Amino acid sequence: MKLALALALCALLAPSPAPAATPAPAATGRPPRPAATSDIDLIQTIDANNLEMSLTNVGSFAFESTLLGPGLFYPGGTPSSVMFAAGLWLGALVGGAPRVTVAEYAFEYQPGAAVGAMPEPPGSPWLHVFKLYRVYADPGARDFALADYNQYAVPRGAPSVNVLPDGSLSIRGDQMCWSVCNDLDASAHNSYPGATNPLQVEVQQTTWAYNRPGPAGNSIFIEFKIVNRGPILLTDMHLGLWADPDLGGFSDDLVGCDPTRSLGYCYNATNADAEYDEMPPAVGIDLLQGPFSSALGHRLPMTAFIGFTNGTDPGSANESFNLMHGKDRFGNAILDPSSNITTFMVPGDPVASVGWLDASAADKRFLLSSGPFTMSGGSNQTIVLAILVGQGNDRLASVARLRADDDVVQTAFDTGTLALLDAPAPGAGRLSLDRVFPNPVRDDLKLTFVLPAAGEATVELVDLAGRRVLARSLGELAAGPHDVALDGAGRARSPGVYFLRLTHANATVTKRVVLSH
Repeated sequence: MKLALALALCALLAPSPAPAATPAPAATGRPPRPAATSDIDLIQTIDANNLEMSLTNVGSFAFESTLLGPGLFYPGGTPSSVMFAAGLWLGALVGGAPRVTVAEYAFEYQPGAAVGAMPEPPGSPWLHVFKLYRVYADPGARDFALADYNQYAVPRGAPSVNVLPDGSLSIRGDQMCWSVCNDLDASAHNSYPGATNPLQVEVQQTTWAYNRPGPAGNSIFIEFKIVNRGPILLTDMHLGLWADPDLGGFSDDLVGCDPTRSLGYCYNATNADAEYDEMPPAVGIDLLQGPFSSALGHRLPMTAFIGFTNGTDPGSANESFNLMHGKDRFGNAILDPSSNITTFMVPGDPVASVGWLDASAADKRFLLSSGPFTMSGGSNQTIVLAILVGQGNDRLASVARLRADDDVVQTAFDTGTLALLDAPAPGAGRLSLDRVFPNPVRDDLKLTFVLPAAGEATVELVDLAGRRVLARSLGELAAGPHDVALDGAGRARSPGVYFLRLTHANATVTKRVVLSH
């Protein structure tokens, strides 16, 4: 799949060498995803800025599970990816025994709320990932989306959203998604790293992004509100942020962490990546806000970071729980090169080439964890993370850029000024293709975009071989937001992945589109 997608990138952007083949999601033979029900939403994305990330309503993110492919693309709208899959892991002791709930290639969470420890019945039409935009070209489309959100998402815990005097919505960022899931279905607990009885938790997920230059334009934010819906006391609880990075070519990845920043990251081993060539970016997850420890009276930072290679993944709840505590999967203490016990693997500085560094390039995974904390019945925890990509002139400059951007994002979060990263007014700034829907599409395709100035705009549909299968002029348009329908864009064409390219005043933006019959 990556080879075919790279050919399209060559046609749309610039030549690049052919990448290696896509690996299986895991070497353990585990299923890449469970048999999906109509409730599991696997097709939503957030793509407000330079990143395009797949979302679900079952605790998994950055995993394109409908195509069994990578789910975090940089730059957005191209086939170059920096992450294959990621998800929320939770573990705790119940009666002295560990229980773990995971989202990775398979999902132990199921859609819906679980008030009173009663999960919502399957088949409900409102159990999907809700998506709102700050600015809509069509007030009718805005009101329809907001009415659906207010009727079905807000009663389940979603943040309230209003129409502001300028007609925009009061969402976080320029795109905001929301969903809710729970782990109460015991039959869904069949993933190798989990497979225990449920924790009886509900997870409300808010994801948002800003269409801005600078660090905000290379970041996506996720808030998880975790609610203990059962009567069980959850002790020694830890949360884990699991990731399978696959940065460009998957076989030459290195991982590292920065405990002072609560940051785990992946970077390239050489300046000759199969997808990004001599300028491979770096991708990281920052725990902006950790869980609150009532015993300590403050929030916890990242307390453990474990990196491991494909094929050495945890194969049981006990092994996963060990990793969350900063041990190896068998429960042994981690020793640094000086034989000191630590819970942080490879925390050295690759830019300065000092400290303990990952020296084994391979297909890597990592688990960033925080704990312990306790959750009594009815209590809740709210944690916030940022997914960031930094790109410099080479692999180490990308690590330096990632850390610098992370500092800007963390400071803005700590000082409550993330809201100052809001987008400029419609008609200002850069060309943006905000929405392509429906996606997948069978017939008519609709676009929502913003032009920075008046002028002619054109749109093209390009297949994976770089062949243009559709080209239309949209005529002379005014500056600002627009809604345009491409009648029959998906009709009489072979199903598969295509690229929609919008051009205006020598600037081009691209988004992936899936045609289905």
